[in-house]
Amino acid sequence: GGVSAKKTVSTYQKFEQCMRVLTGNWEEQIDENDGIKFSKEWVQFDSEEARQIISNFPQLLLYEPEDLFMRIKFMLAPQAANYDSSIIETATNLRSFADTSRRNKINEESGARRIKTSTNPSKRGPQNNWVEEFFTKGTGVGMSSRQVTEAIRVTPQILSMFFEDSKKPPLLYYYKTLNINPLKTEETLQNIPSLTGCDARDICFFTYLHFSLDVCWNKCRMLVESFPTFTYFDEHLQPESNSRKRPGISSSSYIRTRLQLKPGEMSIMTKAHPQLLGYRAETKIEPTLNEIQSSLGLTCRQVQKLIFSNPSLLGVKVVRSSNDRPSFHLRRDFFIKEVGLTEEELRTVILQLPPLLQYGLDSILRPKIFFLTKSLNIDCAELPKIIMQAPSFLGLSLTQTLQPKVEYITKACDLSYTEFGEVVRRAPQILERSLYGKIVPCIKLLTSLLKVQREREVGQVILQSPKILMHSGETSLLPKYNYIRDSLEKEGCIIHTSYEDMSSDIVRLNPSLLVLSWPSLRDRVERGILRNGATLQQALLPRHLKKLKGSHEIRSVSRNILTNNSNHARSTKRRKVALVTDDFSKILREYSSVKVAAEKTRISSSSISLACRKGCRAKGKRFVYIEESGESSTDIERRPNKKLTMEKKTQRRVMESTLTVVASGRIYTSEQTLQKTGGIGLYLPGTFLGAPELQKVVSQCYGLIVPEVSGGSNYQTGCISLPFQYPRPSRKRCEIYACHAALKIIGRLLADRPPKGQDDIPDIDAVKIFTSSGYAIGLLHDSNRLKAWAKIGSDEIGRKQGHSNDDALPYNADLLLPLVTTFSRISLTGVPIEFCSTSELHDVDVHDTTESLAKYAAIWQYERDFLAKA
Repeated sequence: GGVSAKKTVSTYQKFEQCMRVLTGNWEEQIDENDGIKFSKEWVQFDSEEARQIISNFPQLLLYEPEDLFMRIKFMLAPQAANYDSSIIETATNLRSFADTSRRNKINEESGARRIKTSTNPSKRGPQNNWVEEFFTKGTGVGMSSRQVTEAIRVTPQILSMFFEDSKKPPLLYYYKTLNINPLKTEETLQNIPSLTGCDARDICFFTYLHFSLDVCWNKCRMLVESFPTFTYFDEHLQPESNSRKRPGISSSSYIRTRLQLKPGEMSIMTKAHPQLLGYRAETKIEPTLNEIQSSLGLTCRQVQKLIFSNPSLLGVKVVRSSNDRPSFHLRRDFFIKEVGLTEEELRTVILQLPPLLQYGLDSILRPKIFFLTKSLNIDCAELPKIIMQAPSFLGLSLTQTLQPKVEYITKACDLSYTEFGEVVRRAPQILERSLYGKIVPCIKLLTSLLKVQREREVGQVILQSPKILMHSGETSLLPKYNYIRDSLEKEGCIIHTSYEDMSSDIVRLNPSLLVLSWPSLRDRVERGILRNGATLQQALLPRHLKKLKGSHEIRSVSRNILTNNSNHARSTKRRKVALVTDDFSKILREYSSVKVAAEKTRISSSSISLACRKGCRAKGKRFVYIEESGESSTDIERRPNKKLTMEKKTQRRVMESTLTVVASGRIYTSEQTLQKTGGIGLYLPGTFLGAPELQKVVSQCYGLIVPEVSGGSNYQTGCISLPFQYPRPSRKRCEIYACHAALKIIGRLLADRPPKGQDDIPDIDAVKIFTSSGYAIGLLHDSNRLKAWAKIGSDEIGRKQGHSNDDALPYNADLLLPLVTTFSRISLTGVPIEFCSTSELHDVDVHDTTESLAKYAAIWQYERDFLAKA
């Protein structure tokens, strides 16, 4: 039941198998179960010629007969119709058939067919699919039987499976016996660039193929790319000390085999490091490659990339010769134990900068680490991050490059060494930048653009955004600055200063704008232009001014931009705050400070302070700072600065000619019960009714109202919160119901409005209902269609009466039918009603206010209907 032992094949049996392959008598040539339709054509050798070939190239007896058969069959197989010689890639493993024959043997137990594809992890990047095409479609080089027969007869080394076996006959053989014209070899090298770095005998052989056997250049190139073991490295590049005969594999053959290199790539490596071919493969190259790969945990592909980019690494000492540790292990321990890199980080750094394994410890590496930690006061824990992001600075001269660079920046920007250490910690790539090519022009441009009076101001900008020194002045910083200035000029909202000065102030306060990518910068400016309740220069400020690094002077710039004025606002920590009407004419409630106002209204202190400074709303409410005399104290010039008076609760408010209502609907889904409830939020920013009258109107329209508590209805500010009382609550259904609720309240307000001509009560010219739901706007924006739906009455009635599909009610007819009925009734009063998007509100964005009202109503209904029952 065990696995059968491997059969021993004698030299005589190998000879007989090779003879059968060359003479066409190989009994295993065609496998009927494979489904591959190979050509019946074969090489034309008799027994005597086959013996002569084996005698000239006895290494054939070391190869598997299947590999010889497949190589000859691939040469004879017809060429693919879609073959493109310009995109030939290197084939699989350079020892392709020899290695695959040993790795991919037929499983004797299962009888599975062997697939000749390489599993070597070091195979080169993109591969051509000639192996797959050959085994699936039977396509190959496309040479004729005569061409293959003559090629093997004159140079049997084309069947070699190893680099060291591919050394062809002497040049005199090609020049005298085969009559090769030496002038034709130049043309061959031009048409087959892959032969660069190959032995001259390889070039003569392919010259013979093309000019004597009429093999086209495309087929020659395919042979070179498909079987790299065809070619032999040019030994004339090797030093004299390595040219003498010695046992074992040559260094060039071992390097090509281990790293899978073309002759041209091998030539590049020897020119970069001429001592390479003087190393012995067994005692130097192989132990060095093994130690580097195992110590750093590199893949075969990474070893190939590492050695090809820096071949002098093969000269690194890795073997212990005395009591001293090898230099390779000393450098590896330095980065891991002293610097603090992990093995994964060290592997990444070495692949980025291979010469790190060759730098002197005491002459190059340790002085730079000492400079970072002692001179710049950088924490040792930050060293791995700095080296990972900017490893090449370790190769720069400390006295001629790094120290002059640090001295210039600290002097030109009035920074201490510790502050510059903070800059390096946040942007290590600055150490790699050219001083006179990049850094000096950048600092001079910043000084000019920001119109600074002292060097310290440029230093403050760099402290806020260190990466600004990594950008080019002419191609990045200047165009972005001009874009910001042009955008401010296009908006035209600056009063007290010029666009140049305002642009400089903005960049000085928020220099990260110049570091943004172009798409991000354009998006930031466009959102600032479309932002309600704020100007563009206010939108370009950083979000957290208190976190800015710098002196008090640079923070004062933010006040100038916020107020658009040169006067600084006085401290507002303990100033009185008042809740006022929308037109800032009446005081609704007073608070002793911002903190007290935040506690009473359940609005954050920062939102109230921002509303007092900018004149915008905080959760739908307006706040101002007031003096003890009752005068409003504000920096917003567009707001009237007049004496405010306390409004009586029974006093009626002045309604604008256009009645505005903002409606929103939301749902709440419980995570435990998965029950879903809905809520409605309405905001009436200006009505002619006081709080009691508004409460009475809403009570007449709806019986169930969310109580006037925190987050619920607040008639003083015009906030109404209602539960969704229809079945199947969803976002779209709640939005439609919110619009209907707004219509019902408007209808009652219009019915209860005072007679025309009464003092301080203007006529209502129009009604606008704002919603953020695109679904609701798409249904309700057409007033004629709403009136048509009102006449239909219902979906069924509409179909029975023969109305068109355009007039028939869509889904959610149970909500739309009462809505259109109310709309039609209000339309009879002659007041136009328009449904608009909340994005059209130019004064302030009240979307968050109505959403919070609706969300609270949905939660309130869930607690009332489900939790109470539970």
